[in-house]
Amino acid sequence: MLNFHDYKRLSPPSKSLATRYFASFIQNITESKNPYQVTKKLLYAEDGSKSALTKKHNLNKLFYKKRDGEVIGREGVVRNIEQKLQKQLHIEIDLMYSTICHPIWQLLDTPYTEANINSILLSLPPAISSKCIARTTRGNIKRKHPYGKTVHALSEQDSLDALTYLLILTFEKVHDPEYASLCTELISTTKMFMRMAMTLPLSPIAADLYYRIANWLNADESDNESFYLVPMGFYSKQAVDFDGAIQCYHYWLKLALEIGLIEDTYHHKMAFLKSIDHSLAGKLTEDLQDMHDYQIGTTLYLEKILKRMSYYLA
Repeated sequence: MLNFHDYKRLSPPSKSLATRYFASFIQNITESKNPYQVTKKLLYAEDGSKSALTKKHNLNKLFYKKRDGEVIGREGVVRNIEQKLQKQLHIEIDLMYSTICHPIWQLLDTPYTEANINSILLSLPPAISSKCIARTTRGNIKRKHPYGKTVHALSEQDSLDALTYLLILTFEKVHDPEYASLCTELISTTKMFMRMAMTLPLSPIAADLYYRIANWLNADESDNESFYLVPMGFYSKQAVDFDGAIQCYHYWLKLALEIGLIEDTYHHKMAFLKSIDHSLAGKLTEDLQDMHDYQIGTTLYLEKILKRMSYYLA
């Protein structure tokens, strides 16, 4: 299990991303709109009484600084906030693992070697690590090769744990000169990342993390010509950049909400994005605009999306 010392040893870019994610993660699980609301919820109990845990800490100042990437100096800061989450809001969570000590930061700072990757895989929760790695009766470590349905199921999770494993699979396929077909792991990983980038806790660091991942994948050194790191370029190299892809996602959601195609909830938005066929991105934009501008009924393609959505919302 990774610890606070592993966080302190991260490179400055990864350490900053991990710290910013830490602040965003807490804002998300406390259902707060800003650091001030986070502070208020951690300072005061439901009956309005002030928490005894907060006499010597200016949480509001702390969260604003961490949101900007200022490094956390002491492990006690994280443990103190974890304790507040438990006592004030009854949120039971391993805050260290979920944020600054998550294996994804180590992955982005780690040269690709078998020993390093095995160590990171073993750091993931058993629900994921059991699918990708195992110990033999002699105590040796052996990698497992996942089935396509396993990769697909993981890509539906929208979690840092699943993202970490899919990034490893993507790296291995991208840098395999004998793997000449379209990298399905890359497609699954990119779709998953784009969905996660739309909402907290990932959205504040999404662009920076995306380009950090791009550098780690080191696509320029790949012999696999089927690989190209463009978010919307699943089927065409004539694609927009990351910021353009995010704007496209936001535009689709905006139109879908305004015409009443989806509800303004996290689950409806994620189900909608999971149901999109990126090879028909232009068709989706056209149909949504027509429904919005001319108040026509749903098209055949939008009906297909709604049908797919019902599966994710069931």
